[in-house]
Amino acid sequence: MKRQYSIIFLSVLAIGVFSDAAIKERVETFDDYELEDNSSNPPLGNTGAPGESSCVSCHSGSTLPAAGVVEFEFDGMNAQYVPGQTYSIVISSSGNAKNGFQMTALDGTNNAAGTFTAGTGSSLGTANGRRYIRHSTSNNTSSWSFQWTAPNTNQGNVTFYYSYAKANGAGGNSGDQIYLGNTTIQPDIASGIHELTEIPVSFELTVLHREITLSYSLQESANMYVCIQDLSGKQMAFQNFGKHDKGVFKTSFMLDHQLISGIYFVTLFVNNQPITSKIHLP
Repeated sequence: MKRQYSIIFLSVLAIGVFSDAAIKERVETFDDYELEDNSSNPPLGNTGAPGESSCVSCHSGSTLPAAGVVEFEFDGMNAQYVPGQTYSIVISSSGNAKNGFQMTALDGTNNAAGTFTAGTGSSLGTANGRRYIRHSTSNNTSSWSFQWTAPNTNQGNVTFYYSYAKANGAGGNSGDQIYLGNTTIQPDIASGIHELTEIPVSFELTVLHREITLSYSLQESANMYVCIQDLSGKQMAFQNFGKHDKGVFKTSFMLDHQLISGIYFVTLFVNNQPITSKIHLP
């Protein structure tokens, strides 16, 4: 009876050791799979933008500021964009052999602004109404170049939020460093100013207190509307005058009394062709 009990005990012990080894192997396999998966096309929504996490949701390392470590290059003149134009962006850093990134572009209300076009080693994704670009290759890559096309209309300031991961190459997801950064660009308001001879309209603008009066003479029928923006490009007022036939017109409208004193841009659109003037509200 004693011998039989010993055999049963040893059998249970052997099964227990085998189970522990199997579990350990299963966990290691899962960790390797998770790391390999994030080395290309990582989960979206990890740029550090408002309402988002960062790459630490997959890497258990530290979060650090990107300034001085990660380079963000935007080829728009004076860090400004012209609606509808396409620009090149490069994000890079030096050092580690295994790196990754993710980026999104948002306007002042944290809505998606513009569209990305992937380059070598990058891919696109959409989640929760936001558009992203991220690495699709991480080994021996520390720089990615791609394109961004500005919104077709002025959305005011646009901020690029990005997360850049530097893996330590230890084969796990701990000890990595995550760098968070953001860069804001402004609309190029001057690009909307045209000589009057380019557009079939003569245009005068007067401001009395908070009343704006537009006088214009059309040489042909056109759709007319006006947009008022502050110096940052944020839209403060909008008026749609509809379609006018050829002729002379005079239109007035009142501005919101909540607008603070300062400089504003008034843009009259004639069939989507803008004429911009600067005004000062006392």
